[in-house]
Amino acid sequence: MRRTTLSLGLALALILLPAAPALADWGKTHWGMSPEQVLAAVPGAKPLKRENGGDVWGRQRLISAPYKLGKFATNADFFFTSQTRTLDFVKMEPVDPKQCPALEAMLAKRHGKGESETRENAGIQMRVIRWTDRKTREQLLYSSLNKAGQPIARCHFIQQAPE
Repeated sequence: MRRTTLSLGLALALILLPAAPALADWGKTHWGMSPEQVLAAVPGAKPLKRENGGDVWGRQRLISAPYKLGKFATNADFFFTSQTRTLDFVKMEPVDPKQCPALEAMLAKRHGKGESETRENAGIQMRVIRWTDRKTREQLLYSSLNKAGQPIARCHFIQQAPE
């Protein structure tokens, strides 16, 4: 069991590495906001203590909040640049992983086919879909993980400020 959890964690980290940016300002927040501004703008937002492994792409995960995206209850994590401490991306993960296929379908309906890639490593399947906004060059990234032949164990999507 511990090895499976470790493998899923490693697979999730592998998915995050090749990912790219995402779609426009998020909710009541705007790219470039400070942590204090995000805390004031997002209902239920709570500051997080910095943890080992909480950072992604050199960005610091400093705030978390519950968020409802359509019918999907999610946990949203807000990541900030380490140098300027400004909002750079938001990672949202459904509270119920059983909703991952419906979330993927909703995103595909909303944004089109996107660029899709599926990989397998040590019996873990990883699916990544990227969409790019032609005007802003922002991207949306959806990732899912599952054991081969099993339902999705985890998924998330990321919206990131344009570079």
